[in-house]
Amino acid sequence: MAFLHQRTNSATQAFDVTESDDVVYSPPLRGIYVGGAGNLDVVLVGDPDGNVSHFDNIAVGVIHPLQVKKVMASTTATLIVGVR
Repeated sequence: MAFLHQRTNSATQAFDVTESDDVVYSPPLRGIYVGGAGNLDVVLVGDPDGNVSHFDNIAVGVIHPLQVKKVMASTTATLIVGVR
């Protein structure tokens, strides 16, 4: 029996994120892992005006399926990893 290879949407890259109001991720992040408790402030890909989305007490230890172009300096969560 032959196995078919299918494209997946799983991540192929992961790297530490530095919170900054100036860094724009291009291509954007496809997910955010949060390792330490706090709030997450990001600019999502779908917001043409660049408004900041604020997530209070974001869950720790999971990858959040957010398409992000900026992780703002006001973020208090720690140990953030971006995935693509």
